[in-house]
Amino acid sequence: MSTYQGMRLLLLHGENAQEHWHPEIDVLFTVQGPADVHIQGRTVHMAEEDVFLINSSLPHSVDCPEGTVLCCVKYPWRMVWELLGTGAVVFRCSSAEDKSRSYHDVRGIFRALVYYYLRGRRRTDCLLDSHLLKLLDCLVEHYLVELPGEGGVVSDEARLQQIFQYVNQSYRESVNLSHLASEMYVSPSTLSRFFKKETGMGFVEYVS
Repeated sequence: MSTYQGMRLLLLHGENAQEHWHPEIDVLFTVQGPADVHIQGRTVHMAEEDVFLINSSLPHSVDCPEGTVLCCVKYPWRMVWELLGTGAVVFRCSSAEDKSRSYHDVRGIFRALVYYYLRGRRRTDCLLDSHLLKLLDCLVEHYLVELPGEGGVVSDEARLQQIFQYVNQSYRESVNLSHLASEMYVSPSTLSRFFKKETGMGFVEYVS
């Protein structure tokens, strides 16, 4: 289901996804059965009702055994970026890996989304939009990573998102590796090596 500003709700039944990437932010919820997400050199084992967020443009693959039902919400990166009005946007939301919080808030919204999906379409998508925006608000308020200010230590994931978002904003005009490197206070060769190490593809290949 596609809705307000390109937000999407999908219900997937036992479908595997080969390694791929896309600019949207994906939020996964296992409605039934397990699923494995392979991302950034690690495997996240999702059990039933686990939640996992995939940040924009990160290469990943998903293994869903037969019988698994996976709910996926997609948020356009530009929509989120414009709402927040910040540089790199990084979320950390993984109930399978983080046992320090309950994730009750996110799970409750996903249950409402699944119920909406199974009930069938209404005359408008207003209720669906409200659930999706409520989920986004919850993610921003409780699962957005606060990045350090100027001179602070920036994580590799935040640096990667900064690169992705620069390319997504600039690719229609001109993407300049040297300009981006200077903004990130590194040399072009260092930035190129970092990108290759984190994504498995060259910078020029990604831009293409």
